Amino acid sequence: WLCDMQKFLPRAAITIVLDIAPVTAVQRKAVYRYRYERDLALQSRVRESYRRQAAAGDWVVLDGERAQGAIAADVFSAVATRLAPR
Repeated sequence: WLCDMQKFLPRAAITIVLDIAPVTAVQRKAVYRYRYERDLALQSRVRESYRRQAAAGDWVVLDGERAQGAIAADVFSAVATRLAPR
């Protein structure tokens, strides 16, 4: 349904998925979590859905398990590469 809803929108120049295990996400944000954020089974299904969409599309998937600085550098690199003038 998400793809159907977006078919009328302009195509994104870049879509980046920060792939992180639900358990890691819980460890990084242990307090003030919404109900759906505490449901690890749901979070696992959502993660798999994003992985399938990324594989079917032209999305950039980055390892969100790493340190914040490393992830930020990869985001910057992906954006600079994809959006560089040609």
